[in-house]
Amino acid sequence: MAAKYTIEEIFEKTKAHLKGRASVDNPRLEAEYLIAHSLKCNRIDIYLKYNQIIGEEDLNLLRTNLARRAKGEPMAYILGTKGFYKNDFSVTPDVLIPRPETELLVEEICKIIEKMNWENAIIADWGTGSGAIGLSLLTEFKTLKAHLVDISPAALQIATANATKIGVSDRCFFINKDIFSLAPSQEHPSVDIIVGNPPYIPVGSKDVETWVAEYEPKEALFSGEKGLDHLAAWINKAPHFLNQSGCLALEHGFDQAQQVQDLFCNQGFVDVYSIKDLSGYQRHTVGFKK
Repeated sequence: MAAKYTIEEIFEKTKAHLKGRASVDNPRLEAEYLIAHSLKCNRIDIYLKYNQIIGEEDLNLLRTNLARRAKGEPMAYILGTKGFYKNDFSVTPDVLIPRPETELLVEEICKIIEKMNWENAIIADWGTGSGAIGLSLLTEFKTLKAHLVDISPAALQIATANATKIGVSDRCFFINKDIFSLAPSQEHPSVDIIVGNPPYIPVGSKDVETWVAEYEPKEALFSGEKGLDHLAAWINKAPHFLNQSGCLALEHGFDQAQQVQDLFCNQGFVDVYSIKDLSGYQRHTVGFKK
């Protein structure tokens, strides 16, 4: 007969198993997430049902998920969701996991939309992945419309599902294209804002966290010897898709701001500036079509 365990016993065992793992910053919190996910309950229920026996099926699922996390797989992929800005987005290994610093890019675009009275604007989210940036903007402005572009059909499926889940799919247009070969067309007409988080890590970089390099899609991470191939191409393309005075806003590496600003200026963008992330690094650059 299989041994039976209470939630309290499993909680302690899970915390102990996660403790000291390189990719785990908070064993207690992660144990809560894993157990709640396996039991299909809220985290608070763990404490309310401390003496409840865990069923064998739920225990097996927890063991599987715990093994995945112990090997370094990101929690977001195990749970299948990641909170970003004001919504929870479905994520799979086909898309990058949305980062807190990217929320600052969304906030900056919101300020620009309000300042420019662009509430009825059309935006483009290049390299949309899960759709986190573009869809977050649509939830803030109820008359905004968005073209979400990605080279990956699997990523666009995730973005489409997220758009439906948060109730903005009627204002979305999904485009399965590589930005490098993208050309203005009826499918992707001129827009007022282009926003994106392109690949910007130099190929062969030693500064990439192990779990990022091993689990997240490499085509969404790496970009040439200096990490600037996609940034340069996107900045070069953007003026052809922007309306007069339109805005381009891109995320980039913590040490790439000056180079990205130069690329913006070389393409004729004006009022170019970079904004800092929560650690004080300039991580996003914004410019306007002259």
